[in-house]
Amino acid sequence: MMEVDHILPRSKGGTDHPDNLQLLCSGCNRSKGQDHG
Repeated sequence: MMEVDHILPRSKGGTDHPDNLQLLCSGCNRSKGQDHG
C-alpha cells in the first residue's frame, strides 16, 4: 500500500503543499521515521 509522506516533516516546518509530498510504500514510510528530514 502507498502512503503520502511529507519530504520535510510538518514538525520541522514542512507544509502540505504538493511540492513537499511524495508517495512511499507503507514499510518505507515507517522506516523513514517522523524525525527524518
